[in-house]
Amino acid sequence: MSDRDVRPPKLHPTRELDSTPELGPLASAWLAERRFVRDPSATTDRATLAALLAERGLPAPEAVFEFETRFGGARFTQLGRLPGVDFVLGAYALLKDDGATPNRKRGFVPIVLSDNDVWYFVDAEGTVWAQDTIEDPEPVPFATTPSIALARLVSYLHVFDVQHAHGHVEHDGYCGASLARELGLPAIEHASDRYARFWGGSSVPSPDDSFVIEHEIEGEPVTMVVGPAVETLASE
Repeated sequence: MSDRDVRPPKLHPTRELDSTPELGPLASAWLAERRFVRDPSATTDRATLAALLAERGLPAPEAVFEFETRFGGARFTQLGRLPGVDFVLGAYALLKDDGATPNRKRGFVPIVLSDNDVWYFVDAEGTVWAQDTIEDPEPVPFATTPSIALARLVSYLHVFDVQHAHGHVEHDGYCGASLARELGLPAIEHASDRYARFWGGSSVPSPDDSFVIEHEIEGEPVTMVVGPAVETLASE
């Protein structure tokens, strides 16, 4: 199924989403710079969503309802992208018109679809999984909660832009805490858990931000340094 099939209708009135302090200052400020809006027709109440999940044969973890209440029907567009090529948030928006979402047989409930066919799901225990349905054969664990998943997703989007401006270096294994101390970069708690840890950024996202990230790449632990900090480390 194409990501275009689940895009919210463009003609319904939308409203700007409230500020998102629960995502942390970096992700909240980044989203505020985009058109982060909510379409009331693309979300619903708890009972209706519960009935839809039952109809699709999917579990109904509390994390899905909490995410729907806060972000269901929301979408945002990256700067420079064509109108309508959006990130779509909320199980109802992703399920209401078509039940043939990926990983349905696993009991995964979709909560986010990116603008390039990356899906994010919640399992029955509330863990978030991610899968690039174009390149990845299987989903992988992404975050312990949907709010951490969204903060991490937004952080990665910003990191991607910074990486293009300043490049990056990778170190085998996890050494993020020591590198962050050396570079004077604070922890980004809202985007960090046992699946990945972030340091750096700012309360006003900038292409000159630096980051240190611990995560897995193809199952192997990797620490990545992004931004001007790459030059700082090279000069030492």
